[in-house]
Amino acid sequence: MSNFKRIIRPFVLTKDPLVQVILERFAKRSESGIKKFKRTVLEATKSVDQWINEAQEESWDTIVYLEKLKTELKKGESDNKKDNS
Repeated sequence: MSNFKRIIRPFVLTKDPLVQVILERFAKRSESGIKKFKRTVLEATKSVDQWINEAQEESWDTIVYLEKLKTELKKGESDNKKDNS
């Protein structure tokens, strides 16, 4: 592990409960990754090109998920229009 001190949860960086939920999920995901890969992202050794590829792949997944949600929203709007006719 790194020289960084381990932060013990619960931690509060904001009074916003939605942000707190996101931070908790983020921390859990980090712990899961550390368990899986046996190191933190800070300790990971990849080339700049590999990091860029990782970020691109994650971004592409995000775009696909957002497009799926747009499709669902449009479908819901269409269904609502039919119900209101």
